[in-house]
Amino acid sequence: MIGILRRLFGRATQAQGWDLRIKRRGRGGPIVYAEGERVIEFDFELGNAGIIYCPSAKSWDQDFPWAAGRRSKIIERVACEFVRREFGGYHWAFAEGRDDTVLVTKPVS
Repeated sequence: MIGILRRLFGRATQAQGWDLRIKRRGRGGPIVYAEGERVIEFDFELGNAGIIYCPSAKSWDQDFPWAAGRRSKIIERVACEFVRREFGGYHWAFAEGRDDTVLVTKPVS
């Protein structure tokens, strides 16, 4: 039973060297990606699906030198974990023509 709860709600990501904290404030709020003491803050909105707003690609390496060159990997981690916790069974993808907005959508039946 504990294993099931840990998979659904736990922080298995900590064992992988990173963690995600989702702080709901009404229909949105911040998502904090952390590797130790280093953090990157994203924002999200909820509705029928969800939207994750990502830090700009232009300033990523300058703003987060410890995560330079890993933007895609970190956004993938954030999106996958956010979907797992908030929208089980949904999918995520970048908004068309944008690399700073992730859309969470229902799977097509």
